[in-house]
Formats: sequence, structure tokens, C-alpha cells
Amino acid sequence: VIPGRPHDRFGVGGYWLKKSSDLDRQPGNLLGDEKGMEAFYNFAITPAMQLSIDVQWIRPAIRLSADATVVGARLNLRF
Repeated sequence: VIPGRPHDRFGVGGYWLKKSSDLDRQPGNLLGDEKGMEAFYNFAITPAMQLSIDVQWIRPAIRLSADATVVGARLNLRF
């Protein structure tokens, strides 16, 4: 993605969890489908050390819950 950085990686993904129709008979019908997306970039500090930054968007299955945006970072060391 960035010229001269052959060990960097990136990715984008999504998911959809469909609720079972068996749950339609539950009182209150509080559950729906859940959807989400994630994007990440993995910076190779050295070939054995990577710093990953990611952002996730989640629309939860519980209808009373608000959408969530989650930002994270991870440092991975390989021995």
C-alpha cells in the first residue's frame, strides 16, 4: 500500500449475523440481525515487530443498543 514498505498489510471485512426465525416467538422481540465492518492497517516496524491500528463499526443485534465504533491498536512481537 505504501511504496517501499513490503511487510505492511491492510484489510477490510464485514459480517452479517441473521437471527433465527425461531426467535420471532420470544416475548418483546428485542433481537434483530447484527452487522459490522472492520478495517485495519499493519505497520511493520521491523520484520518481527508490527503495530496494527483498526477501526470497527458494529450494529448490535439487541435493538435497544446503539451502534458502536471501536478503535484499537496492537503491538505484535514475534520471537
